[in-house]
Amino acid sequence: MQKEYRVGIEFEYWLTQYRNKSAAGIKSFDNITLSELAPALNNRPGMDDASLHKGDAGIKAGYWYVEGDERFSPEGKLIAQVIKGIEIRTPPAKSVTAALDFLQIIEAQLSERLKACGLGLAISAYHPVSPRYQFNPPLNAWEKAFREEHAAFRHADLVMQTCGPDINISVPEMSDARVVHAVEKLTFFAPYLVALSLNGPLENGQLWGGLSRRTALRSCHRPACKGFLTNSAVYPHDFIYPARNEGEHGRIEFKAFDAVPDPALMGAFCAWILGLVLDDTISFNYSVQPDARFNAIAREPFADLTVSTVVETLLIAARRALEQHGLLNEAARLQLLSERLANRMTPADEMITRFLVSGELMHFGGLWPEQDA
Repeated sequence: MQKEYRVGIEFEYWLTQYRNKSAAGIKSFDNITLSELAPALNNRPGMDDASLHKGDAGIKAGYWYVEGDERFSPEGKLIAQVIKGIEIRTPPAKSVTAALDFLQIIEAQLSERLKACGLGLAISAYHPVSPRYQFNPPLNAWEKAFREEHAAFRHADLVMQTCGPDINISVPEMSDARVVHAVEKLTFFAPYLVALSLNGPLENGQLWGGLSRRTALRSCHRPACKGFLTNSAVYPHDFIYPARNEGEHGRIEFKAFDAVPDPALMGAFCAWILGLVLDDTISFNYSVQPDARFNAIAREPFADLTVSTVVETLLIAARRALEQHGLLNEAARLQLLSERLANRMTPADEMITRFLVSGELMHFGGLWPEQDA
């Protein structure tokens, strides 16, 4: 009998002028405004989907929304959104296949809306050309206090340069203690998990010397994994948060993968996280990995033979757990990761080749080709 679970995907995209693959065609905080996106945002699908949290100001309503930095008045009123890109999120699905199907349908709908704005999608873990984000105007006193209190709003300069998917897993009837244990496990092994996703080799229009500028920069500032529980106060843990509604209880959110332009890889990553959530065999002494570990893997992931050994161990454990719970389709998805591990292949390697051959700065387009392309 198959184990019941739920999976949702949040995926961030950069924006470009439609089918413009030049550096000048990439749109971000320094050359696009919210009004340009109005046709894509008005009456978008999913506005009434109660399974998705809308945020305090309702900004995250719908199956896609603007991702960026929120600016507030001195009295704490939302007055502006500075655009990084756009994010799709799927409603909770009963299988990885169903979640990917949702993502494909929503991406196609979004692409049509953006086309009406003269815009398209692009994918990379790190913005390949934009300058570092600056607060303009400078933060006021209310904003400074708010960002100090709410960690998710800190380090906006980093967040505005990076893209990565969030993979959300929940397993009905999983105990709170098991949820916490899974978050600790995924946090501990995060640098090894992200090795096969590295996809940020460009900065300021040039190769920066490694495979993921995003992973190298984000590790000491952003959590790799979060867990959500209704009684979160029972667990005084940095990465356990209060569930905002009943449906969010037990949600495990893995956040450290780089954005990759490949739906098969996304499906494999979802299956891998699910398998490790279900696994009860791997032992570890919980800690947050040092920044140096992330940095080394972001530059040369397989220079240390230990990395390949740990990744292979995690793949074997996840596959075993999925098979034991009757999730054979999900287990089969891990073969792709095993093959890429054997070849020491990351999306960044492929990106570097395209950059050297044609000067391409990122993957222009969504996860799936346009129907009329």
